[in-house]
Amino acid sequence: MNKGLRGQLPYNPRTAVKVLFYALATGTFSSPQIARRLYDDVAFRYLSANTRPDFRTIDNFRQRHREEMIHLFAQLVQVTHKASIVTLRHVSIDSTRLKASASKYKAMRYARLKHELENLKPRLDS
Repeated sequence: MNKGLRGQLPYNPRTAVKVLFYALATGTFSSPQIARRLYDDVAFRYLSANTRPDFRTIDNFRQRHREEMIHLFAQLVQVTHKASIVTLRHVSIDSTRLKASASKYKAMRYARLKHELENLKPRLDS
């Protein structure tokens, strides 16, 4: 082995994307939580092909490829919508009420969401 090389082998980007999207779908948002679930959760272990990067690797990947992940997620929503797997009529989360300092101007109604989707379409088609 070459003594000049350090660290582990690079983490497969396809595997990282699968794990990150599944983590978001299951409500696991922080990199340390994702890393922990890669040890404990069978579904995470399956999606990651039983590889277990540390939380820094997960976080670095997420930060480095943020724009591409947003673009990929928008494509995923479009594909599932066209396949009638999801609808964009009603999006909800659990009914937990939290006090937040979020701007009321950042919240979107269906009409504005539809308008924003129309603005994104040219970017997605390119």
